[in-house]
Amino acid sequence: MYAGVHGPEFLEKTRKKLKNPNLRVPMAYNPLYDKSAFISKVISAEDSKKIFAYCLEHKIAPESILQFGLRTYCAAINYRTPDVFMMSLCSKRATAKEKHMGGCIAQPLQLRTIFSEDMTFEDGLKEITAVRTQLFRHSQFPYGLALQISRDIYNYKAIQGPACMMFSWIPVPPMNDLPFKIDFTAYNLGRYFTPLYVITHPDPETQGIRINYMYRIKLSTEEDINALHENAVRTILAGIENPDITIGELLDRVEPARK
Repeated sequence: MYAGVHGPEFLEKTRKKLKNPNLRVPMAYNPLYDKSAFISKVISAEDSKKIFAYCLEHKIAPESILQFGLRTYCAAINYRTPDVFMMSLCSKRATAKEKHMGGCIAQPLQLRTIFSEDMTFEDGLKEITAVRTQLFRHSQFPYGLALQISRDIYNYKAIQGPACMMFSWIPVPPMNDLPFKIDFTAYNLGRYFTPLYVITHPDPETQGIRINYMYRIKLSTEEDINALHENAVRTILAGIENPDITIGELLDRVEPARK
């Protein structure tokens, strides 16, 4: 089901318009009228240190724990749906030759996770890791064909968008590990085909984790993005403090954006 960061209002509006109360994927893309805005936020160095330490101890990729926090908020404000779907952009550099090539070779992967409320934080991270690992095994599979297979299975059209966001993790290395300075900046593309593009990376300047949000202004507001970020960080830190906390308890703690 489409579980947007702006809540269920858009899906409900589309259901009424099409007279289909069971619709799960709205007509989410309008390339002519839907512009994007950009917000950049930083998880503090102290909190980022906790996140990296937990990831290292439990052998969890940082992108998995960030995706957990983001999906928890999306689930909470969309009828507490257990089913959240996002796209995860990953590198397609599979060979040694490709790893030393210039330019960008990337592949969007369809990351769908289904969490019951009695699962724990640790269970959820293991599930995300398992799904991501399974997807990476097929990262060379043609993206267009993968999308078409999904449309055929779940019966939605090309103009419908089930993904709540596109997510990227850029593994920028620590400054003290390099003989030169890195200046990495994300920017607004002006328009984008998903309602939200989240670009995350270690931030050498602040020693924290920077999360950049490019969002379509027709669907989401700055308040929606602020609530997404704040709740995602709180969720992650609560799970790190108590890995046995349940998904249901984490959903109870979510504070939706004020409309």
